[in-house]
Parts: sequence; structure tokens; C-alpha cells
Amino acid sequence: MIVKSNSRLKLIAFAYVPAALFAAGPTTWALGHDEAMKIERDAFVRAIRDSHSIPGAADVLTIQVFEQDHCGYCRDFRELYLPRLEREFGPRIRVRFLSATSTTWVRRTPTIVIEAGPVYEGLPRDYSEIRSAIEATLAARK
Repeated sequence: MIVKSNSRLKLIAFAYVPAALFAAGPTTWALGHDEAMKIERDAFVRAIRDSHSIPGAADVLTIQVFEQDHCGYCRDFRELYLPRLEREFGPRIRVRFLSATSTTWVRRTPTIVIEAGPVYEGLPRDYSEIRSAIEATLAARK
């Protein structure tokens, strides 16, 4: 029936083309926004790493933790992971707590940035992941 009627064919073009453009617009924006957030995060991590690669920089490994108020995972990090980190590494590490709202690239809290190691978006399931990353980063400094 559509093939026989040119007027109906025009209606399809007027209906589906704007709908496809409307649907593709937010998707394209979201993909571009995610890429921009990744670039901003990578620049932040690079700045931290570069500041500690300067000769004579402090021998203390800095761990940045981006957190939010009322976040259960952030509370778990402070209550369960942080005391173990302080016991195991003592004065060799320094933990800085920052507000997750102070940056646009943090999506999950806590986001943990180990200065020359990985970035954890959200609390790792196992404490040994963070411990291993810290040990590897400290070993690489020597």
C-alpha cells in the first residue's frame, strides 16, 4: 500500500527521519560526554603522576579518594579498608579525601586514584586489589 501511494511515503519520511535524528542526538552527546569525562580523568591522573616523578618529591605514596556524603561504600572504605592500609603501609602512604562533586569525571564513589597505579571507580570487592596496586607502585619507585 505504501508503494502505491506517494503521499503516504512522504508521511513516513516526515515521521521517521526526525524521530531518528532525535534519538541519535542524545546518544551522540552521551558518547561524546563520556569521552570528555575520560579525557578529564586521565589529565587529572597524569598531573598527579607527573608531580611525584619530580626528583626530590616526597617518598610518600599519595592516594586520592573521591567520596560523597551518605555513601555506604565510602563509609566501608573508611571503616574497613583504610585501617588495614594504615597498619600495613604506615607512613609510606598518605590518603587524601576529596569531594566527588569537586570534579565532573567521578561517576561512582569512592573513586580511588593511586598516584602511579590504577584508578578504581567504586570500591573494589577485595581489599587485596588495592593492597597489590599500592605494593606494585611502591616497588616501582625504588
